Parts: sequence; structure tokens; C-alpha cells
Amino acid sequence: TCTNDKDSAEHLKIEGYYAEGPVCGSKFSLLNGGWPFNDSEAKYKLKEYRNTYYSCNNTLKIRN
Repeated sequence: TCTNDKDSAEHLKIEGYYAEGPVCGSKFSLLNGGWPFNDSEAKYKLKEYRNTYYSCNNTLKIRN
């Protein structure tokens, strides 16, 4: 799918409550677990990663 294109320099663009894949234009809802909208080319949800946000120094730690 377009979000799994390892050769692309761009992966997702966050727009409010959804994310868009710049290669194919698929949109994913960030409110329902990352599932694509019905009219999107993508058929599978985004991969989830564990993360921690540290407000004291404005950093985000992401791990799988």
C-alpha cells in the first residue's frame, strides 16, 4: 500500500483529525484507530506504536 512505500521520502501528512498518504492520497482517521476512510486506496489501518510525550522538554519517544 502507499503508506508502506519504503522508497518514498514522505510518509504521512497530519491534517487535524486525519492523516493523508502523500503518494496515493489515502486518508486515515486518527479518531478510530487509524483505519482508512471508505473511499481511500488503502485497505488496512496504520501501524500503532507505543509512545510517550515529555512536556518538560517537548519531546516524543516512539517505540514498537
